[in-house]
Amino acid sequence: EMRQILGYIWARQRFRGDGNTARGGKLFTEKRCAACHNDPSSGAPKLGKGRDGYSDITIVAALWSHGPRMLDLMARKNIPWPRFTAQQMSDVIAYLNSL
Repeated sequence: EMRQILGYIWARQRFRGDGNTARGGKLFTEKRCAACHNDPSSGAPKLGKGRDGYSDITIVAALWSHGPRMLDLMARKNIPWPRFTAQQMSDVIAYLNSL
C-alpha cells in the first residue's frame, strides 16, 4: 500500500492536466513511443482508448506494472528510455485521449 501512496503523491506533483494534443502527438513520435505502440508486430499495445481513457494515475500505474518489460524490449531495439517534463507528459496524455 505504501508503494501506491507514494506513487500517487509523486504523480500529483508531476502531471499538470493541461495537455496539448498537437504537442503530445509530436512527442509521441519524437520520443519513439510510436515505434512500438503503432507497430502490431512489436507486441506493444495500441494506446488509444478515446476521450478520458488515460489520466496521470493510469499512466503511472501502467509504467509501474509494465515498465521493466518495456525497458527490456526497448533495449533490444536500441531505443532509449524517454524522459518527460510534467508538461510533456500532460501533452502525451492529451494526445492519447484524443485517439
